[in-house]
Amino acid sequence: MKSRQALSVTVATSLLLMFSTVHGENTQAQTRTCSRGNYGELASSTYRTVELPEFGIEVDIPENYRTMKLQSGAVKILHPDDYDFIQCMASGGRGRGGGYHAQIIRLVNREEAVQRLQNDISGRSAEVREHRQGDFSGYITTDLRSYGVTFTGTAPGISKAFVIAELCDCDVEVGDLTNLISRIRLSDETKQLSDLQESMPYSEARQLLIDAGWKPFVHQIPLNGLEQRVFEEYGYPEVMACAGTGRAPCIFMFQSKDGKELTVYTVGEELRVNGWKVE
Repeated sequence: MKSRQALSVTVATSLLLMFSTVHGENTQAQTRTCSRGNYGELASSTYRTVELPEFGIEVDIPENYRTMKLQSGAVKILHPDDYDFIQCMASGGRGRGGGYHAQIIRLVNREEAVQRLQNDISGRSAEVREHRQGDFSGYITTDLRSYGVTFTGTAPGISKAFVIAELCDCDVEVGDLTNLISRIRLSDETKQLSDLQESMPYSEARQLLIDAGWKPFVHQIPLNGLEQRVFEEYGYPEVMACAGTGRAPCIFMFQSKDGKELTVYTVGEELRVNGWKVE
């Protein structure tokens, strides 16, 4: 018969082994290994349309591909393996394995787009060529230091510049990028804005919008200050806000029949259009 001391040691050892096993399982769960896989799942031969109203476009992507919006506002189009890998890493997992491919769409200020292109042209690390395709007009940059091809350019009805990139830690062809661009279309709302231009008088832009079916948004909040002056002088009930400093910017709002909102930005006392966005 075992002594009480020996029995206590046996129980303590069993509890220690049990705790170690449970603790090990928890640690393993907390440090889940994230792997991209080997891209065994091919891109679907059928496509689905994804609406990106913040960009004013629609894009056709393979049925099994996923989109992911980044904090920067950019949108990634991902193979399902890459999507699952990023989700795993975001939940605290640990990455393992190589291989990465993503298509990225984002908007930047036109000044930033021009600066990017000037840097690419003046440097020796990229090849830059003019490119026009469908509604898009701009330049394609092939990065000679890494694997990536990028289009930087504009489209009618969009006040900012597009940056559309095909990125991979593998060889990427210009044809991969132009294939993506061929699947991007301007939304109906964007087409209605194709005649808008920066620096045009707001009075002209306003009439274009009204003719296209956009209705000035009438605010219920009483106006004051510069907003009240704009309303009284020009009769624009859609004025949201104005600032009397800097470039004297103003903000105006319209609504479409299906509830979308259009914001128009102006600068200067003469109210020149400085940009717009649809939400």
